[in-house]
Amino acid sequence: MKLNKDSKSGFLNAAAHFHHPQLHIQLYELNIYLHFIHGGPEIRDQTFGHTWYSLKLIDVLETYYKPTLSTLGLLLNSISVAVFLHTDLNRLAISHYLVAIGILDNFYLITVIIPWLSRYGVDLFTTMGICQIILYLSHFSCFLSCWYMALSIMQRCARLYSRGLRRRFESVLQAKFIIVLVAVFAGVGFLHVTWTHGVVDVKRRSGSSIITSTKCTILPEDAPQMHDLKRVELLFSFVFPWMVTFSFLFVRLSQFCTCPHWLCPPSSQTKSEIEGSAVLANPVSGAITAQWSVRTFDHVPKPTTENLDILMNVPCLTITAVFLMSSLPYLSMMVIVWFFENGEEDDFFLPLFRNVYLLHFVSKFFVYFMSISEFRQGIVLAFGGLATPEIKKEIALQSKSLPRVNSKTRMIDTTDL
Repeated sequence: MKLNKDSKSGFLNAAAHFHHPQLHIQLYELNIYLHFIHGGPEIRDQTFGHTWYSLKLIDVLETYYKPTLSTLGLLLNSISVAVFLHTDLNRLAISHYLVAIGILDNFYLITVIIPWLSRYGVDLFTTMGICQIILYLSHFSCFLSCWYMALSIMQRCARLYSRGLRRRFESVLQAKFIIVLVAVFAGVGFLHVTWTHGVVDVKRRSGSSIITSTKCTILPEDAPQMHDLKRVELLFSFVFPWMVTFSFLFVRLSQFCTCPHWLCPPSSQTKSEIEGSAVLANPVSGAITAQWSVRTFDHVPKPTTENLDILMNVPCLTITAVFLMSSLPYLSMMVIVWFFENGEEDDFFLPLFRNVYLLHFVSKFFVYFMSISEFRQGIVLAFGGLATPEIKKEIALQSKSLPRVNSKTRMIDTTDL
């Protein structure tokens, strides 16, 4: 689309093609127009075309992609947290790190959705008090989510070293203590956000008139100090934990190249093998054969904590890799903005990479579901509770008529036949 190069109104009319365009998009378009108004016609048309399509892409992402992904992430993370807390996975130290990450991811997604609602007249974000709470939660959750991700991969690497260090990091009590300690540190460290940020009136000129709008941002009197503090915060909240996570992931993957057996427990100890051994050791003929698999699996011992912990290696390393890849473009742009551009945000790449960063908030659930059998079973049991009383009664009566397997001898219990 070519914009009218001889009339300012032609350029401004292009904003009508955006779905609820934000103020900064309109201002950015106007600045681009005024900047290139003295250029040649071909340069102006080409520049306006690229600018318009770029801003159109950002507007579509902000209108549809961001709320959809944020809402989906809230739902899936809540399910993941519930499954980890109410299944045998709760016995693992690593599960508590993943639970903490899931809760903090939800906090961050809430801080994404509430400002988005301002596009549709729900001005919670520009309300004094709520503004500070949302910004505080955003800083708090981002810091903890990144560091908990680093701690989780560090916990995986502890298995490579001394037995004492391994035993210490595999303690559930130790994991809870570390999680609470880091959360308290972050909670106190980000209290400054509550009094250095607030609702500010922003004035802009539109033709011969001046339009005043409200914005939740840094207070003008605190802007010089916050500029330097933002750099320090970016280093400790994002850059350092990203580097720590990458380093330990590299160490863990290097260990895999030399010793691949850590990906799964010894095959003779897995639940699937135990179930298979029970079936092979107790052949049943006739009509009962079709009922055997239903009854056998209920009487097989559950996997040990050691085996469950080993099975968690694949999902942990996968979500860590997704986090590193999805956050790298956004992290790079933030470093450029605050260390090289003096805090002047880019209107295309920064929003684009911020939306890419949202991917890892949704991907965790699918990684858990595909790689952890106990996680899938927990979801099945959770939704199985929605069955009607008649169905539950039928299942109970059917189970009483099926043969049992002794958990020690793996022999069939003939008292049921």
